[in-house]
Amino acid sequence: MWTESIIKFRENNKQRLDLKFELHHAIHVEQLLRELITFELDSIETEDVIIKREGVILTKEQFFYWWQITRFDEIISEEEVIFKEFNELKEKLSLVINKVKNPTINANDSPKEKQKKETKITANNEKIQKLNNHLKESADSSNVNINALKGFRAAYPSINSIEAFLVNIKIILMNR
Repeated sequence: MWTESIIKFRENNKQRLDLKFELHHAIHVEQLLRELITFELDSIETEDVIIKREGVILTKEQFFYWWQITRFDEIISEEEVIFKEFNELKEKLSLVINKVKNPTINANDSPKEKQKKETKITANNEKIQKLNNHLKESADSSNVNINALKGFRAAYPSINSIEAFLVNIKIILMNR
């Protein structure tokens, strides 16, 4: 779920965001949370941020618990699935690669047999290279997703950082 949210954000985001800037990071996180958590301003006088999850108002403490426990567990579970899927693919491809047997060229082989065996060896090497390329592409994709999840998992690690995040959300909401 979180991986899909991150990928969807990357594809649909039209703003230039530098996640080293607080407001930029808050925009990014707010967009990732949008389907689960909404933020609203209470009133013009108080301008407190209202946090809602599935229509229910959360306190800062409840939000912090959800952020630190529930969301964290969900992200860890997604990371485990990505690792598991990649390792299964790696194992399958390794088995396939190991089953590929190249013929042995003997000194007694006729030129026609040598050519046939060399063609077979070349074809097998191309197949192995394609499988290795597929594995590398899968590894690269998995690493990008794992790193994105790790970054999101590590965001706002303390109650103080969550409070700073909510201040930034307030600023964003006031300027929309």
